Amino acid sequence: MVELAMILGIFSYLILGLGIMGNLGPPRLDRVETGVLRSLGIIILFSIIFLAIKKKFWVFFIDLWQETKNDKISLLFIGLLSFQGLVNVIGVLGPELGFDALWYHLTIPKIFLQQGRIFFIKGNLFYYNAMPKLTEMFYLVSLAFSPSGLLAKTIHFLFGIGCIFGLFNLSRRFLKTREVLLACLVFYTTLIVGWQSITAYVDLARTFFEIISLDLFLKWLDDKNKKIFLMESAIVLGLAISTKLLAFASLPIFLILIFFKTKKISL
Repeated sequence: MVELAMILGIFSYLILGLGIMGNLGPPRLDRVETGVLRSLGIIILFSIIFLAIKKKFWVFFIDLWQETKNDKISLLFIGLLSFQGLVNVIGVLGPELGFDALWYHLTIPKIFLQQGRIFFIKGNLFYYNAMPKLTEMFYLVSLAFSPSGLLAKTIHFLFGIGCIFGLFNLSRRFLKTREVLLACLVFYTTLIVGWQSITAYVDLARTFFEIISLDLFLKWLDDKNKKIFLMESAIVLGLAISTKLLAFASLPIFLILIFFKTKKISL
């Protein structure tokens, strides 16, 4: 999951760079810039697929099945998670109704595409243009393929799925498999998560990065000598902040814990 977060971060800034240089274009096949943008989208997709194959993602499901096949409660949790995912997929296939998505999460990237560049939009109507927009960079690419916003909604839905895997990896170090599945189920069936999963918002992307950052930070707390975990946690937390400024609230918490850890003060 760490590698996935890093890949997403790299590509988001690459898209930003293309936009600042004015290499974007409206969603038309006869524009070279759009071809570059679509090519980048395909590269992102194949990079994620390559990473999944490299990590042998199917082994995770095989191991999970071996652990839970004789536990009816765990199988029930998996079934409920799958059902909730199916319900969310149905919602993704519908038209975008989210107020913020229609106001700025999708509209601002559409304006960037129409102008062929990323720029600051003056005025109070699109004040969000002054906010971090990591997720909107992916929406920008998706709109070159699907102007209706369906692909953008799918991207945010997949961030929600990523949250489940991130939460699973985080909690399995402290809980048994059944309790881990229960934690994932409680998270994913929360009404606000279900609502966010069918809209082109950014909150699940922020949550995805924060979960991974927290996981890495806890690994560093367990072994302070492995500073790579702390560095990776800082980078991923930066990606969360680049998604939504509210993620900045996690930074003081991490700094306080670092202080206690380095000073060897008992909490």
